[in-house]
Amino acid sequence: MSYRKSLQNKFRAVKKKYLEEHPYCEICLLLGRRTQATDVHHIVARWDTDKFLDQNNLVALCHYHHLVLHNQAGTLEEQKMVKRLLEKIKEKKDENPK
Repeated sequence: MSYRKSLQNKFRAVKKKYLEEHPYCEICLLLGRRTQATDVHHIVARWDTDKFLDQNNLVALCHYHHLVLHNQAGTLEEQKMVKRLLEKIKEKKDENPK
């Protein structure tokens, strides 16, 4: 098995566990809503292999907010707001690492 495939398999397990522990979109929660999380986003780009499997580098999102973070949905203003909220999540995780 290639290194890349091995890493992808490990991430699938990490993603499943993370979603079990964080069942709601972390952006929606900050906005006062409880929406089922379906996606896991890497806060620091996923090609940074040191952080690829690090749970402090992950955030649970609904599919819509994942698209917004990748500039594939929402208005420009919404994209900026979601990115600011993601930065707040990152700061909180940096202050209280697991």
